[in-house]
Amino acid sequence: MSGSSDARGFLTESDREYLRGEADFAHASGERRKRQQIRNRTRRALEDFAFLHQYLDSRDRLQILDEFAARTDETFAELSGEERDKGPEEVAFDIISDPETVFYGISTGGLRSTQAFVALLFHDICEDLDLSETQFEDLLADLVASGIEDAYGRTETVVDAAVDIELETQEVDVDALRNQLEDDPTGLTDQEVEWLIQLRGISWNEYIEYLEETRY
Repeated sequence: MSGSSDARGFLTESDREYLRGEADFAHASGERRKRQQIRNRTRRALEDFAFLHQYLDSRDRLQILDEFAARTDETFAELSGEERDKGPEEVAFDIISDPETVFYGISTGGLRSTQAFVALLFHDICEDLDLSETQFEDLLADLVASGIEDAYGRTETVVDAAVDIELETQEVDVDALRNQLEDDPTGLTDQEVEWLIQLRGISWNEYIEYLEETRY
């Protein structure tokens, strides 16, 4: 969604253009400076979550979620043929879904991508330290469990969260799945469509067409 003039996140439009590969620099020093700016803003943004967790009121948190709910409504409207203001295309797939309860997914506005980015940070750290996949899984599980416990702490409730993360690598033929999508999308399972989304092997418009043909 386009939002108001005060809706910019910690990245500037110039930062976004660079990350998309749309920026040109006359000198290498200009690109190095841009990368440093992005790193510094990202560090500060991660620190700011400590402030948000500690001080932001429930009423404000709920209004943030209201914005995400509006995006879900827009998705449903698009399935009905209405125009939809998607906002940045990078957040289009920021959805979670359970086919047994909500077939069109719930827009999270960035929560899924935030989790993915944090997992990437931990993955990079583990690779740099030459840690095993099991150690990566344990560290990530500890992070999630600690976050849950801290969240309950804000409601003045103490919990002991147990999180078990076990990664199983899947062999996926993206070309074969794309061919199936084009030939007969009804032949794809929900898991296969999710793989296409994870690997960005499907565009948002193709996803909407898939939902129109198979669900709506």
